[in-house]
Amino acid sequence: MAFLKKPKHNTLFYGWPVLLVGTLITMAFTYYSYVSVVNENHLRLDYDSDEIVKQIEYKMNQYEELLLQTRGFFRSSDVVTRKEFARYVENLNMRQRHPEIQAIGFGIRVKTSEIPAHLKEMRKTIPSYTIWPETLHEEKYPLVYLEPFDEINQKVLGYDSYSERHRRDAILRAFETDGTTITSKVFLAQDDIRFPHPGLVLYLPFIKTAPEYFYIAFRAETLFKTIFNGKELPLDVEIFTGTSPDPDSLIYNHDGKFHKNDRYTSLKTIQLYGQKFLIKFQPTALTKNKSVYKAPGIVFVIGMAFALLIFRIFGLTKKSQIELSEALESRDEFISIASHELKTPLTAIKLHTQMVKRNASKIEDPEARKKLYVDHIDHTEILSQRLERLVDDMLDISRIKTGRLSIFKELVDMNKILDEAITRLKDQFRVIPEAKPSVNYGINTTGIWDKHRIDQVITNLLTNAIKYGEGKAIEVTTSSTPTTVKISVKDHGIGIAPEFHDKIFDRFERAGINSKGISGLGLGLYITHQIVQIHGGTISVESRPGEGSTFIVELPKTC
Repeated sequence: MAFLKKPKHNTLFYGWPVLLVGTLITMAFTYYSYVSVVNENHLRLDYDSDEIVKQIEYKMNQYEELLLQTRGFFRSSDVVTRKEFARYVENLNMRQRHPEIQAIGFGIRVKTSEIPAHLKEMRKTIPSYTIWPETLHEEKYPLVYLEPFDEINQKVLGYDSYSERHRRDAILRAFETDGTTITSKVFLAQDDIRFPHPGLVLYLPFIKTAPEYFYIAFRAETLFKTIFNGKELPLDVEIFTGTSPDPDSLIYNHDGKFHKNDRYTSLKTIQLYGQKFLIKFQPTALTKNKSVYKAPGIVFVIGMAFALLIFRIFGLTKKSQIELSEALESRDEFISIASHELKTPLTAIKLHTQMVKRNASKIEDPEARKKLYVDHIDHTEILSQRLERLVDDMLDISRIKTGRLSIFKELVDMNKILDEAITRLKDQFRVIPEAKPSVNYGINTTGIWDKHRIDQVITNLLTNAIKYGEGKAIEVTTSSTPTTVKISVKDHGIGIAPEFHDKIFDRFERAGINSKGISGLGLGLYITHQIVQIHGGTISVESRPGEGSTFIVELPKTC
């Protein structure tokens, strides 16, 4: 009759549907997390690109101010000689203050009939002076003053800006508007024609009706590197003259690579002094990968871990079901709490993102919209950190259970670890300023411990004090004996009944604590207790309901 016995592993039949449902739920949460982070990526892209545009506009305004200042210098004198102009530029300390400026100069308009007299006058001081290149235009616009008058810039003296169409368009616009203009992409006359570099030139007329003008020339690459202070940008930036991302109109490429458009590409057109510029922005590979895959990856790993855990539980043989039943109650509680803890930040991310999108569409003020975006990013970062802490706690539980919770000992100072933990929790203390701890530092508080694990102990105790301290002051004290170091963390919150003092260090236990409205898996004190034990130390609590709690950790200086 042995053939009539049920299969030993028939419980597996129930496990597969659970795994399927768990996988589907995990994929759904992963998708929502991915969408949220993609939206965050777009918000960050808009914010960073706006900041870069502001940098460009601010710096270009400085150059216009320099031209206006130079024009004011000329207007204050009847005649400005070459030497006076050179002395003026020298006093500007331009090489140190504006090394990106290739040259600043002064030019005049000369009609064809006036060229012989003009050449005769200029060659009194510069015998080799000539107007170049030769053209058939009735008017010439040669540069007659140029500083710094070094070997490279000397080549440009007498250059007819009217001979090249982009310069000619900018000069004519300057006289027509009596204001500053800028060229589209040009190649500087200073450069060897075999190795040209894209450049830009600013023009400003002396007065609208006068035939004189001022100019500033830049190599585009040097100009924009200076504007960005030579720093690594959060975005790949390509700048074009005109309104099309045509390689022929490219004047600056941040990383030297020509990027194809993708869903994160942002194109912004700005107008500077009568000339349109197209700026193409994309997140760098590093920042895009971090922002897009980190949070969804964490959600997927956690979700599948739970799904596989439940599958494993359902797949146990009947022989282990009796032994497993006692553990199921605590695990069910853990799964319920963990599911809630994971769902809360994910739902918050989704709802907050929807709210931001809805509110942003109603806000016309750019500054207010940016503040909304920044607040959203900060909020999302806090929720992501919360997910990471949950993962770390679960990993530590696994290591403790298998006896693989490793420690790496070194000589460390308890006081220093405490300071670092308080600094890291500054955002939480900023929300509850009254809870910011007062610290009484002891002396000789160094010992041979695992710095990361002791930091974990202190962080857990401070976090508990914030959660259960009802927003009241937290007091931290360190002290030492010749052989031990002690740290105590005291809050003035809800307290714990004496009969639960030992139970609170058990796994998944929050015994005796009215935790309504307070999140957590009940793992922190259990992990803290295990870490202290591995270091050969002790942890205890002194507490009564309504009188707060004091947690005391004592560690041997050598373990």
